[in-house]
Amino acid sequence: MSGGTSTADLGAEREIDLRRWRDAVFARRWYVVAGLVIGLVIGGLYSLSGASSYVASVTIQPAQPFSPAGQPVLNYSASPLAIETIVNSTDALTYVASRAHMPEGELGGHVSTASISTGTGPVTTRGTVLLQITVSLAQAKRAEDAANAFGQYVVHETESTYVKESLSVFAQKDKFFNARLASVDRLLAGYEDVLARENPSKLDPFDRLLLFAQLNDQVARQGNLQDELISNQQAQTLAQDIEVAQIINPAAAAKVTARSRRNSILFGGLIGIILGALVALVVGLRPSRPAPAA
Repeated sequence: MSGGTSTADLGAEREIDLRRWRDAVFARRWYVVAGLVIGLVIGGLYSLSGASSYVASVTIQPAQPFSPAGQPVLNYSASPLAIETIVNSTDALTYVASRAHMPEGELGGHVSTASISTGTGPVTTRGTVLLQITVSLAQAKRAEDAANAFGQYVVHETESTYVKESLSVFAQKDKFFNARLASVDRLLAGYEDVLARENPSKLDPFDRLLLFAQLNDQVARQGNLQDELISNQQAQTLAQDIEVAQIINPAAAAKVTARSRRNSILFGGLIGIILGALVALVVGLRPSRPAPAA
């Protein structure tokens, strides 16, 4: 019986204490309002104290060599890990620093690489993987120049000897097909000149048959050479656009602040409300001094 009474007394005391605290804070709510205003002002000033920086990112399509049969060839220099190693190499930092006209040590710790997959869902493995190189510096021009210089360096360094030789072969075949087409064009022009000077009806039937047969052969040969030239040019275009690394989006600097103004103001306001409520609670619960005796 006594235990139940003690529990009831403790509950009543807690309820009275909480009510006193609430009444004390509510009666002196201007402390809370003042704390909120002061917190908002301090949070806004704190957000302005952080130094701003500039971020520039260049997007690269890695090289993807193909075999003569048209199958993709696994290449280490096209992997994200290899490109990250190239970007962080001493030669790359030296090259970029000279192109961006800045000290090499200023790039340390301000360069990062990230992979961007263009595939989604179950076909992610068929998506193209892009690489993004990001530079963060205090000056916009330097950040932009450095990121673009990194992109140019990666494109140059990841071009394999195999791809270079393939492009050379495509160029040689292009010249070869054009030379053969020029030869066929001269033969066709000669036949057409003969037909223009001589009346085909006056020619010997056997000669006329032989002339038209040869003319037909040269026309067919011309068509085959044109098809082969187009196929070679398509393969050459594929090699230039896919097998060689490409810069997809050049870098453009964007300003970023060290601290979020919105978050700083909200956090300052919250701290101000808490401190204002504590001050109101302390002042409200402080015992009043007894009146002096007459």
